[in-house]
Formats: sequence, structure tokens, C-alpha cells
Amino acid sequence: MKTVVTLLLLSFCWTGFAAITFPPTRRSEQFIVHDERASIGSSPAVSSRARGADVIELGSDVLLVSAERIKRALLRDLKISPEGAGKIHLFLGRSPDGDGEFVIRPRFNPVGWQYRVDIPDRIERLKLVRGIVHVLLLEIANRGVGPKSAEIPFWMIESLSLELLSSAGPNLILQSVPTGFMSRVGWIEGNADVLREAREFLRSNAALAFADLSHPNLDQLSGSNLKLYQYSAQVFLHDLCRLPNGLANLFQMLRGLPYCWNWETAFLNAFRSHFQGLLDVEKWWSVNLMAFTGRDSIPRSDRLSDVEKWWSVNPATFAGRDAMQPWTVESCLQKLDDILLAQVEVRSASNALPALVQVTLQQFISEWDFPFQRRVLEQALNQLVSLRYNVPPEVIPLIDGYRLSLHNYLQRRAQVGSTQGDKRQVVLPTNYVIQDAIKALDQLYRQREALRRSQSSIAKTRPNP
Repeated sequence: MKTVVTLLLLSFCWTGFAAITFPPTRRSEQFIVHDERASIGSSPAVSSRARGADVIELGSDVLLVSAERIKRALLRDLKISPEGAGKIHLFLGRSPDGDGEFVIRPRFNPVGWQYRVDIPDRIERLKLVRGIVHVLLLEIANRGVGPKSAEIPFWMIESLSLELLSSAGPNLILQSVPTGFMSRVGWIEGNADVLREAREFLRSNAALAFADLSHPNLDQLSGSNLKLYQYSAQVFLHDLCRLPNGLANLFQMLRGLPYCWNWETAFLNAFRSHFQGLLDVEKWWSVNLMAFTGRDSIPRSDRLSDVEKWWSVNPATFAGRDAMQPWTVESCLQKLDDILLAQVEVRSASNALPALVQVTLQQFISEWDFPFQRRVLEQALNQLVSLRYNVPPEVIPLIDGYRLSLHNYLQRRAQVGSTQGDKRQVVLPTNYVIQDAIKALDQLYRQREALRRSQSSIAKTRPNP
């Protein structure tokens, strides 16, 4: 799994937000829309054919009413009160190419959290829903806390976005708003079977394992693979909410995210009455998934004890499933390769657009700023934890070596500039910590390649079937 640095760009500060110069053109109780298009100038028209059927054109009214409808549907499904919600500023800009992206910028100040969201006026329907859902979840999680912002897991954003579109249908996003119509937002009727499309799709396509839902790579989030991730995430969240007190646990997880360095910790804290660890989640997910798609006549269960019973009585049920059977050494090494490559944005020139490139952890540690490193390396540590419980014994020492090296580097790098010891005042040098970490990673790389060569030799000596 490749380390995904950003899926939606999140920045914790921006220039001049405290003094917004663009007057709001539309506002509701929570959303304030700023239309920047007049200051940017005209934009060439894009035909409906070029835009595609799912691309919509936004105006201030359409954006505000659609955002309010998404909020009401989300709060209704999660059973969360709108009381105490913070303000969200929506900046509407031009999108000449018709392929715009959301940019979410949370900022903490003594008053509390503020959110600036840049939105193109031509955007895909799902991207609009996903972006509004994302910033709303951030606002809910960050209420009354700071200065660390919550990091919402991608499976939660995707599943809730798809759930809202499935339940509300075409009424969720407006195509246009009549002149002067800003008085109220109509109630959104729900669909009786929101999982119908997911069920049909997953019966003919193997759903993703919990480890892949937790830390998807870029391939799983692009092209036709994205639909598999979305449907898998939708069913996963739907089954979580079916657990006793599932919705309350999910809300507890949201509120706990700002206090944890990774979402897995907040998840296990909130759902500790159901899962003792990530392996329990994997077992529960696999059993319920087979029941959902109608395989092997397994009943969907809300209790881990029932899952363990099926697990022990019917071990053959899980034969051949990647989620439950340990990976081969070769496949595990490939997954480890993906984890140990960081995705970063690089500009070839000061005025050039950033390009996404892969760098080794050694390059990443030596060339990038530590605050950015910390977020990426902590994510890599979480992925290594998820990888460890499903691998053959030969690979476990290698994974543990990477976990220990990254943990030690993060701990020591955070102490750079501080004094060590009681009698002698010694300043821990940055270069020493970096070089020590690189040496450890280089040694682990040599061990990894030696294991890879040994597996290649074994494969060559195997008789052909």
C-alpha cells in the first residue's frame, strides 16, 4: 500500500483568512458562501458533453442550498444535533477545465476552529458531496478542542458520501435554484434499500479487506477501482452502525480523533466493547461480508462472540480469502515496498504545477520538514501494524525492525534541540539523528532484498505443476 500523503489537500494555516476581503454573497446558519468568480474574470464555457453527466455547475444559491441539504442528511443519518456548529466559509471560484477539486483548510485560533473551503464552480456531483461531508466531519470532531485537528479516515468519508447519495437520490444536489428561493430547504426522502447497488456489485467483485480499507493505495482510489473501495466502505460503515450502540460508538470515535495520532486508536477506544484489536475487526468484517453477499448461508452478526463461533466451527469457509489467509512472502514484500515509498508533491520550477512523485523513506527523512514527516511516518507505522498480523513468520522480524526504526527516529527527532542528561547539557544534533535513521533503514533494505532473493531462489527450485 502506497503511503497516501493527501487525498483532499489539508493545510493548517493560510494567509489572510482572519481578514476575509470577499463579502459573503449567501449565508445560512453554518455556511457562508463567498463568490470569488467576479474578481477572477470570465471563464470559457464548457459544453455539457465535455463536462460529463455527473458534472454540475455551481452558483452561490445552488452551492448553499446543496450544502445545507448534505448537512441535514448527514446529521439525520448520524443522529447528531446541529447545536454548537462552527462556521464554514465556502469560496466559489472558476474552474475552466471542468475538473475541479475541493481544497479544505482548517485553522485554529483562540476563538476556535475556522474552515475555508475552495470549491470550483464546475465539479462532479460525488466530489461535491465528498468535500462537504469531509469538512462537516472535521467540524463535528473538532468542536471545542484544539489545536490538533482530527484526521478523518478515508473509508468514513467515502462511505458516508455514497450512503447519502444512495438514500437521498437526485434531491441531494440541486441543479438550479429559482430567483429569490432561499427561505428553506426541503426534507430529503430516504431510499428503502441503500445497499442494493453495493450488494449487486460485491457479489461479482471481491470486497476489500479491512487492511486495504484502512490504508488504501493510489491504485485503489483511482479509475474503476474506486467503485470497489466505495462499496466496500459503505457496507463496512453500515455494519458498524448496526452494532449495539454503533452510532454512539461512531460519534465517540469522531470526538476522540483530535486526541489520537491515528484513527485506529480512536476507533478501538470507541468500539472496545466489540473489538479487542484490529484482528477482531478483520474477522468480524469478513464474516459479515460473506453473509451480506449471500455466500455460505452465514448470518450477519452484531456480536464478536458469534463471529468467533463461526470462525472456529467453519474454518473452511474462509479458505482462499486474502483477508483471512496469510499472504505469501512475495506478496507481503510487495506490500511492504508500497508502504515504504512516500508520495510527495514536487515542483520542477517555482511557477510550475506540483507533480506527485515517490521517494524512499531515506530521501524523505533527509529532505523534507519534520512536521510533514511526522504525519507521513506515523501513517506508515499504522500500515505496518495492519500488515503485521497477516504475514508469514519470515517477514515479521523485518516489519518489526521498520517499526522500531521509525518509532525511534520520531521520538529522537522530536527531542532535537532539547538537553539530555542531568549533569551534562548535551544538544541532540539533527544531522546525527537523521543519519542514524538512514543507516538503520539502509540495513533493513539489505535484509529485505536478501529475503526477496531467497524467495526467488526457492521459487526457481520448485517443480513445475
